[in-house]
Amino acid sequence: MHLPRVVATPHLMGRPLGVPGDADEQNRILHAALHLLQTATQPNSVTTVSSIENQ
Repeated sequence: MHLPRVVATPHLMGRPLGVPGDADEQNRILHAALHLLQTATQPNSVTTVSSIENQ
């Protein structure tokens, strides 16, 4: 099975958008996902979003 599009985040399973209440991180991940949805030209497109918690 191949996934058409994947946004990989460094967060725990069950929290793909990060910690509850962290609107900045959640917005970053949503923007990355929407950008991938708009720009993916073929199946199996993957993008990675790194955490900004330690920066």
